[in-house]
Amino acid sequence: MLTDSQKFFQKMARIVRIKLWFISLTLMFIASHKLHATHYGGAPSYKKWNKRESGKSSIFVTTENSSSSTSSNSAGDRYDPYALFLQNNYHLIQEEVAQGFGTSIEVIAQFYRCQKPLYNDARHTLNANYALLFNEKQGEKNIQQNIEQVLLENELLRNECKNLPMNAT
Repeated sequence: MLTDSQKFFQKMARIVRIKLWFISLTLMFIASHKLHATHYGGAPSYKKWNKRESGKSSIFVTTENSSSSTSSNSAGDRYDPYALFLQNNYHLIQEEVAQGFGTSIEVIAQFYRCQKPLYNDARHTLNANYALLFNEKQGEKNIQQNIEQVLLENELLRNECKNLPMNAT
């Protein structure tokens, strides 16, 4: 026969086992939801709903779970991650150039292999030529050529940034 204290202990042990089982089941459900999402191609692109450029190459990289992916819908597309960066971040770049600072401007300077001390020159040059860079008639389509043209007009940047073309197209 079991004493009252033994019965109480068994009842408490059963309650603890049920709680642990419920917590384990909940954690497995949460984990399976994450696994289900990665099974279908990993984390979604934040611009996936934008069908406007569906014929172009695209790249999506994320640091969460170390996943990355690239895709291209036609063999004739020229893969250019910098042009895609400019296109996807056009409005952010526009805002940061207007303010005269921002990480997008640093990315642009890094792409053209400007040394870190020249980032300020790139910022000031882009900011001073905002109207030329973001012409409403041209929109996004000529942003790369406009940036190159503006940077080439600055003699220091033209001579020191290693990845600038010899002349803007």
